[in-house]
This record gives sequence, structure tokens and C-alpha cells, in this order.
Amino acid sequence: MAEGVFQKKGNIFTPTEIASGPWSPKFLHGGATGGLIAYVLENFEPREQMRFARINIDMFRPVPMLPLTVKTEVIREGSRIQVLQTTVFSEGTEVVRGMGIRMRQIPTEVDESLQPSKDTPPDPKGINEIKLMGGKSNGAFAPTLNANLRIKQITGFTGKGEGSCWVKVAVPVVEGETNTALTHLGMVSDFGSGFSQILSPGTSGTINADITLYLNRMPIGEWIALDAIQRLHTDGIGTVGVNLYDESGLFGRTQHATMVQKLNPKAS
Repeated sequence: MAEGVFQKKGNIFTPTEIASGPWSPKFLHGGATGGLIAYVLENFEPREQMRFARINIDMFRPVPMLPLTVKTEVIREGSRIQVLQTTVFSEGTEVVRGMGIRMRQIPTEVDESLQPSKDTPPDPKGINEIKLMGGKSNGAFAPTLNANLRIKQITGFTGKGEGSCWVKVAVPVVEGETNTALTHLGMVSDFGSGFSQILSPGTSGTINADITLYLNRMPIGEWIALDAIQRLHTDGIGTVGVNLYDESGLFGRTQHATMVQKLNPKAS
């Protein structure tokens, strides 16, 4: 059984069965894609005194469960702002593109009223875990990324466009490496769309085509809370807004563009 979402060899990342998503076993979960992009961007020529303020991921093709080649380059190099671009290829075809903005950290006095809110959702220690599906089998990581989620539900999850929960992913992005706060967040950042699903029973759900992550600061601790709201127009296109919390308060926000996705009749 695999012990990570990807196996790495140079700039080639081979997805394991853990990387698969809920729509088809042939394609990666969006969280696997998000974790990969965050991992690659973070490890590309780190700059002292700089951190990521934004990561944007365009998932314009389904990412197949095949070896993926990653190319990363500097788009802009400056003393205060650095822009990186990562492109993911499958068999020579571009399938995903990610862009990250690193900004120079400048210690600044800021009135507490102008800082991100320190209010937090209910304490995760007092909430029982739920399972989307599966879980560990004989102590090993189970197939599909959803099966390796640990979730503590706060509200929602009714298919009506809202969901709030604490979550962490109990599997490394890369086999043999411990997740950093950013790589873990890269995986988690995709789930706001799923947690705020708008469902037509037995016929359709919604799927996101991108991830745009904004960071006021880096998250602290194992658990991240997502408070997600999705709204869908009658033409089948919508948006999701997600506030991101740790146990110290609000630290960032994720946004998605979504669209209607027909459900597999055999799976419904």
C-alpha cells in the first residue's frame, strides 16, 4: 500500500492510488493537484525573509493517474516580490498551471483592529470526527484522497451550498517527506468546493476548475477550519468563497469557480 499521494523522482511525480478523486478513479483529486503545486512552489529556490501571499491553480484539464512532469520558472524576480510559475505535463500535454507570489516580510506595527480576526470556529477538541468514506485499512493509507481526510463537522454538508468543518489530511504529499504547513494547506485548499456542494439528488453536483489561495499568514497546527459558501447561477456556473481558520483565528481565504457536474448514474 502506498504511503504518500505521490512518488517523486527528480521532477517527475507519479500519483499513487491515494491521489484519485471522487469523480473517476482515472483522474487525480483536486486536493492532490493542490498539494503537488504547493509542494513544488515551496521547494523552488526558497528566498529568505519572503513567504507566499497567493497561490493560484488553474485545473483546465482532468489530471490523469499517470507520471507527471513538472517545470517551474521565475516569472518576475524582485527584491520585494517574486512570481513563480509551475506547469504540470502528462505525456507532453499541459494539464495544470500554478502561479505563486512570494512577498518580502517587513515587520510592521499594525493596530489589532486592522489585523485578521482572532475569532475562531468551535474548538476542534470538542467535536467528534466523521468519515466521508473508507479510512485506513490494516494501518495503511486507503485508496482515494477523500478516504484519508479527518473531518470534524461544524455545520452544513446538506448539499445546499454551505459547509463548515475542521479538516486535516492524514497522508504526506510526497512519500517519505513530512508535510509542511503550506503543502498540507495546498491539499486542504481544494475541499471548500466539495464541502459546500450544491446537489440535485441523483443527477448532478458541482466541481471547481481552479483554486485561488490568499494568505494573511501561514497556518499553525494540524487542523484547518474551512467555512465555505457556494452560489450557483441558473446557467450552471458559480463561485465558492472559503474563510480559512486555525486555532488562533482567521489566516486566509480560498476562492473557486465552479460548474455543474453530472453524476455517474452507476454511482448514484
